[in-house]
Amino acid sequence: MTGIAIVLVFNNLNMINHEVTSLVPEMQTKVHNFFQDARSQGLYIYIFEALRSMERQYELFWKGRTRQECLKNGVPAIYAKPTAWKPVTWTLKSKHLEWKAIDVVFDISKNPEDFTKDWKNKIPSWSGDWVKLTAIAKKHWLTSLAPTEQCHFQI
Repeated sequence: MTGIAIVLVFNNLNMINHEVTSLVPEMQTKVHNFFQDARSQGLYIYIFEALRSMERQYELFWKGRTRQECLKNGVPAIYAKPTAWKPVTWTLKSKHLEWKAIDVVFDISKNPEDFTKDWKNKIPSWSGDWVKLTAIAKKHWLTSLAPTEQCHFQI
């Protein structure tokens, strides 16, 4: 597969996995075809997150939740950050944990079609044509969680 970035970045607690190769083979093929189709239609995207650890799932789950809400859902209280964000996930059983989901962002760098350049120079954006992107994903049998989580695609 060509044209899909493989990058790892660090956040506070965990590594965020951007590797298409961390996904199950069926998902890798679907992502490859999805990305090619999106690029052919002028939508330059890349994987923000693929495979996720349970610790990373906890980290996302606590955003916007109190200590009590975390404990009620079986999440260690150390992850509670009620004022950090609004909730960004509603489950502890994400398809990311099964190697069957990706979150994508749009690339708004000056030259997004140049896939050979260093991906550290890409500029991620959560703004883009999500409606068009979701329609493309559907053609490749990928399910979107839009409008709740429009950047998420899974099998």
